[in-house]
Amino acid sequence: RAQAPAPARMFFDDKPKVNLRGKSSSSDRQLLLARAQRERDERQRQRALLRAALLLQSAARAHMALARAREAIRSEFDAAVDASLAQRVEPGVGGSLAA
Repeated sequence: RAQAPAPARMFFDDKPKVNLRGKSSSSDRQLLLARAQRERDERQRQRALLRAALLLQSAARAHMALARAREAIRSEFDAAVDASLAQRVEPGVGGSLAA
């Protein structure tokens, strides 16, 4: 007996189907994980740089504040010493200190 011809497939193809659900291969996964690790490392490096910059700025501000305080205390001390010496000088004796 002769076989009947196959029915026409109007809406069906025999082409391979492409899965578009986003499933990645293991190499894509490895690339993604490696990129994520690099990004984490970069963020960690940026945080370390920021901490170092803040520490350096803090040390510089502390140094300048201490220098200003030291200068203010020295000025007060010098003024007090000058005032004390001015009181001890006898007028008309040539500027010698009274003992």
